[in-house]
Amino acid sequence: MTPCTYVFPEGWHCLMLEGHGGDHAYGVIDALYPPSGSEIKAAGYAGVLTYLRATTKAQVEDYLSSGIGWGGIFEAAATRPLGGAPAGTEDGTTAKEQMLALGAPSGTYLPFALADFQPGAVQISALIEYGRALIAALDGLFTPGPYATNYAIQQIGSQLSGLYWQNAMDDNGVSGSEINGLTALYQRVRPVLTIPGASYDEDVVLKPIPLWYAAKAPVPTVLPPKVTVTKPPVQAPVRAPTYLRAPTPRVRVPRSAVFVPTTTLDEALTALQNGQKVYVWTVATNAPVQIMSADQLRQLERVGEPNAPQFVTYTARSLT
Repeated sequence: MTPCTYVFPEGWHCLMLEGHGGDHAYGVIDALYPPSGSEIKAAGYAGVLTYLRATTKAQVEDYLSSGIGWGGIFEAAATRPLGGAPAGTEDGTTAKEQMLALGAPSGTYLPFALADFQPGAVQISALIEYGRALIAALDGLFTPGPYATNYAIQQIGSQLSGLYWQNAMDDNGVSGSEINGLTALYQRVRPVLTIPGASYDEDVVLKPIPLWYAAKAPVPTVLPPKVTVTKPPVQAPVRAPTYLRAPTPRVRVPRSAVFVPTTTLDEALTALQNGQKVYVWTVATNAPVQIMSADQLRQLERVGEPNAPQFVTYTARSLT
């Protein structure tokens, strides 16, 4: 076999069955009494499948904390599936309860023994009934994985849902010689990787398997500091007296008139008393407005700064 140069995450090893094509496979193990999570990870495996009847919460926590995935295997007895639908319903309920007791999240891979023996053609219908009933009893909480021989998978095919787990029995008389196209997980005849002192089977992941992995802590999002823009207060404009706010047409001053500029109230009053015409120019009117009385002058005086009007008289020349 050509040496693999593909870089796998978390130190996983390549477990390609034949040569190296476009796809690469990694491995998991299955065992009744598996080694520790750190040993499994150190060997290069990505996950472990353990038998539910012999699995504790502490074991699962060990696997998750070691960074490997976990899935639970259900098997009552090798020939149990020959009991058909009644056996399947009972076993599916038991498997679901065992997975929930271990805290397995929804969707976790749950393989179950369907043909852990070499079935004959007359037994296939019972296996189908068993598998359907077991899968239905899971209520969609977990991903089923029918475990069967190549021959059984050929006969059953898409009549069962889930991700097939194929063993190496009776592969046309030569164990390990055929892998069914529906197979998602293939159990090798002998391991490629080694865990000293451990007894287990090695499985090649051929299609995505939803194992339970520890949730990664979310990376905190660093936000830029919030910048508060303080707008300067808007000052209400000082309103001019009512008689100045009305639109005022431009005043036409007689050319013969002579006016004296004034800047104080006293000068404006004197101008009025002398019969002179006194005008004021304001922003509100944008035009000269004639002051007709002393009361109007006093109102203008009370407008105040900074918009206090200038009391002025105009010559004819200044308004042309």
